[in-house]
Amino acid sequence: MTSQKDESLMSIILNAQPTEERQKQHIRMPAKCFNTTSGTSLTCRIHPVVILTILDSYVRRPDGASRSIGTLLGYVSDGNNLDITDCYTVIHNEAAGEGVSVMDVKMDQDYHRAMCKLKQTKSKKEGVVGWWSTGTAIPDSSVIYHTWYWGKDSNFVATQSLPSPVHLLVSTDVTAPELAIKTFVMQRSEPIADLVSFHEIPREIRAFAPERAGLAMLQRAQRETDAEVAKEMGETVGKSEGEHSMEGFQGAVSNLVSLLKTAQAYVRDVRAGKRTGDPEVGRALTKALCSECFNNVEEFEGLCGNGMHDTLMVVYLSHLTQAQIALAEKITEQVAATVVDA
Repeated sequence: MTSQKDESLMSIILNAQPTEERQKQHIRMPAKCFNTTSGTSLTCRIHPVVILTILDSYVRRPDGASRSIGTLLGYVSDGNNLDITDCYTVIHNEAAGEGVSVMDVKMDQDYHRAMCKLKQTKSKKEGVVGWWSTGTAIPDSSVIYHTWYWGKDSNFVATQSLPSPVHLLVSTDVTAPELAIKTFVMQRSEPIADLVSFHEIPREIRAFAPERAGLAMLQRAQRETDAEVAKEMGETVGKSEGEHSMEGFQGAVSNLVSLLKTAQAYVRDVRAGKRTGDPEVGRALTKALCSECFNNVEEFEGLCGNGMHDTLMVVYLSHLTQAQIALAEKITEQVAATVVDA
């Protein structure tokens, strides 16, 4: 249950005011809300880039702001799976009135629509599926934002699988052992029209292959930063940068070998009649094997050799560029010293 506040907070109707270009606009607020568990079959699959964008937005929030909010983009797949693939921040303002428990909530709706249009030029498949905010609880003002995202002005399109927008709540408490991430949908109570409730729905973190590679690079960069800090403080450094890079490469190769062994064992069991084959698994294996066609081993070795040559060329050019920059700096210093002496 949310805290008991003045009933005027639940029935406030903000007067419409003339809007100017890029002006923050008022939105309405319904009644009290509470949280509960939902029996819906909808499952949210959140991509890591969404969480990283939300955390970055919270770090860059304006001075005095208690939280950040924004729009979620994604699409419904496989009937009841909601893929949340992208998001962006929306400028807002929450100011409490003096002497009364009334909250004046404003939101830059023009910015939201402009960003939504820009994002959809990149991917027409993605649409507005809800909104996000940082924090550990759902305050009363969240009902205002959720109600607005439920309307047509937010570009949200209700479907049978997604009748209402999704609210993603991300905790920014760094003292907690895990990052709390929750997803909710809002439903209105039939007996009491002014009573709404947020129902928590299942969620999972789902990453594409490029996102997993990016996360691995971020983890490696964090280890390298920790090693540099420890070295500056005179502490013993466990592993060098090259050892960390080799460790990551070996881990990726080991994971690939493990997956190949699992697939090989599955195929052998199916061919021996020990287990029933799954058509979906068979199609996935066929797609993976046919994605790159090689006529012989020599062709495969030649492709690997060309890739190695390209990599070495890039490394050589990068080192050459660094040497040229260092040489240019030395020449600039010498010329500056000569001019001063003259």
